[in-house]
Amino acid sequence: MDQEQNSAVLTPEQEAFTKKWSWGAFAMPNIYFFVSGLMKEGIYSLIPFLNIYIWVKGIFRGRRMSWERGEWKNWDVYVKRQKIVDKIGIVVLAVAAVILIPAIVLPFYFTQPAVRSANMFFEDIAAGQVEKAYNEATPGFRELGPLDEFEQFINENSYMKRYAESSFSSRSFSGGIATLTGKITTQEGEKYPVEVDLQKIDGVWRVDGFEFR
Repeated sequence: MDQEQNSAVLTPEQEAFTKKWSWGAFAMPNIYFFVSGLMKEGIYSLIPFLNIYIWVKGIFRGRRMSWERGEWKNWDVYVKRQKIVDKIGIVVLAVAAVILIPAIVLPFYFTQPAVRSANMFFEDIAAGQVEKAYNEATPGFRELGPLDEFEQFINENSYMKRYAESSFSSRSFSGGIATLTGKITTQEGEKYPVEVDLQKIDGVWRVDGFEFR
């Protein structure tokens, strides 16, 4: 069928079907275009940057383009193909979610106690309890220098005394070691990138080192 003929036979219900969101195009655009008779878009979807435009176009107009330009024997064959690729697309998204969500959520969940310890460390410094922060760090941290050197470091980086909050966008952990990467924010709203290393000792996360970048 040509484009004009395909467009002419559509009922209102069929017209509505061609305008629906395509899960197949959303989850697997390359495959969707090729199996939906859209070879040109399938090739374009392999080209960097252009593929983003083609992907979005496929999501919202893929069904319509497929009906108008695909060589379908009849409407039922077209609908069957669209429903099949939609179902496969949903399965692909579900599998991806099962894999990716735990990979993203679990590191944040398991490092939450480490984050609390890092926050407490900076809060103690801001509250003037430098000795407490120093003593509650790891033995390895204290071996880097005596308390007076730590106090001198804080005086030279006085923004630590004005600490208000922290946020860590990247968190990694392996066994009893955690690394938090993010930023601290001062009471004036200034932000300083920081990386904090922590070690779990006797069930408690303790700061093992930190570096402002």
